[in-house]
Amino acid sequence: MYINLSCNKETNLKISGTYKLLEKDGKYKEKTYCKIDKSLYIYKINKSKYVISTKLYSESYRVYVKLNKSDITLSKNKWNIYHGNDLWIQDNVLVTECKDFKEFYECKEIINLSNSKKTPSDIVIVYSKYTNIDGGYKKMTKKCYGSTVYYNEEDQKYLYKLRTFFSQFWVIGNNLGSYSFFFKSDDFDELPENSSFKSSNIVITPYVESELYNNTDENQKFIDTEFKADFHSIGDGEIVNNLKKISWVRCSNLQPMFSKMVLFHNVEPNDIFQGCVGDCWLLAAFASVAEFPDYFKTKIFKTKEVSKIGKYEINLFDCSKNKWITVTIDDRIPCYENNRYMPPKPLFSQPHENEMYILLLEKAFAKIAGSYTKLDGGFPSLAWIVLTGCQNIEYWIKGNSDWSKSIIVGNKNDPWNFQNVSGYGTREKCKYENMFMYLKNCDTKNYLMSCAIHGDVMEKKRDDGLVERHAYSLLHVYQKNNIRLLCIRNPWGAGESTLDWSDSSSKWEEYSEIAKEVNFTADNDGKFWIEWSDFLNIFDEVQIACKSF
Repeated sequence: MYINLSCNKETNLKISGTYKLLEKDGKYKEKTYCKIDKSLYIYKINKSKYVISTKLYSESYRVYVKLNKSDITLSKNKWNIYHGNDLWIQDNVLVTECKDFKEFYECKEIINLSNSKKTPSDIVIVYSKYTNIDGGYKKMTKKCYGSTVYYNEEDQKYLYKLRTFFSQFWVIGNNLGSYSFFFKSDDFDELPENSSFKSSNIVITPYVESELYNNTDENQKFIDTEFKADFHSIGDGEIVNNLKKISWVRCSNLQPMFSKMVLFHNVEPNDIFQGCVGDCWLLAAFASVAEFPDYFKTKIFKTKEVSKIGKYEINLFDCSKNKWITVTIDDRIPCYENNRYMPPKPLFSQPHENEMYILLLEKAFAKIAGSYTKLDGGFPSLAWIVLTGCQNIEYWIKGNSDWSKSIIVGNKNDPWNFQNVSGYGTREKCKYENMFMYLKNCDTKNYLMSCAIHGDVMEKKRDDGLVERHAYSLLHVYQKNNIRLLCIRNPWGAGESTLDWSDSSSKWEEYSEIAKEVNFTADNDGKFWIEWSDFLNIFDEVQIACKSF
């Protein structure tokens, strides 16, 4: 079945056109649709609201309609279309339905799409969490296996077709025609934007000029004179030496195509991606707190919605004063030199779609520490003290036959030095066979937990997909009969275990009931499961904030 949308107050989003019904229903059992050029999707974002977005199930959208009925074709309500600068314009969008695309093809009111369907776009946009992959790829005159070649001049990457004896697919790589590449598509269409890159966690869309990235009048915005938009706030060290040019961009100007920035969507650990500074300890702490989504909204952020003047007040705990304080920041975020085809790319933590809260929270920590580079290295436990006020932080170290417990406390003389941890040992120990049940009990109490592997080299990648001297969030502890599992997340948003119970493991098919109970999905998101015996053999420390949420 197909539907056609006809929009009077059209924008360069090009909402009007023909959409095909997808085989799979949406999250709310609704019918979902995809534009036939695969540039837009229609789905529900809650029980009473359909949206249009460039990515299926994205929380970032620019068109919505509130429904009195569940079927979009029955809606008589006005549609709301975002036109920038917080301006939503209502329009009567005509939705017509047909079971056969041929009827649309023959209809005079509908554009004949058969000729344009396979016309290569002049520019396509690759959306990826990797800064050396994403951006605008221009069409070249060259061909590869008869198909158009695209080139990203900024990062010197090619998007091109490859063919094997059994299949053909699109790839992204350094050298045109090479079988050594970074990512490949799951299927093949003559247009890369019509091919699926789901397993690579990449989205490709045709480039459409957007009016949303214009800067607003800075004279109307708040400027934090204590933490200035300059290199002093970035800090010093190798990171700064490697930067060619930095742009400080307001959060409100970081939106993905055809969207607007928001402070929060659905807070979750997968909102959090590390940038170019080694603050995995901080983002691991954020991720563990994000398991309790209301906490950031109600306790940490005094500013509850997007500030039109770019001013944000954030509550943090100062252990030297033994009380909560308010840290005020502006929303100027350090970014790489702007790519004209993409929203500006932050240097440090990355936004999840169009959410701002992680960027602002990281900036508040950078301000109290003195600079962003002073967040390079630290302890999740110290971040938990600042975020929760909890000063009962357990630090467990693995020994030959048991785990030894110490207590970490905040440094009252230097509370914002996150590399300097204070604490004291205890005589308490926990046998290997008992530690799992202790962690499971902590998970039941909703305590915050993290874990790490010791090593001689900072953030050294191992053959099993894990990383030494790198902080992970410990999110869940699960047991069924003799199967004992832990759910762990890498704050890089990628880089997962390849051991048993990894995303690609056959264990999930073998134990489909467990997969259902833990809501398992095989996503390239940095979150993975590991068996307790593997965890015990590999991981060396666990930190626990003994405060229920």
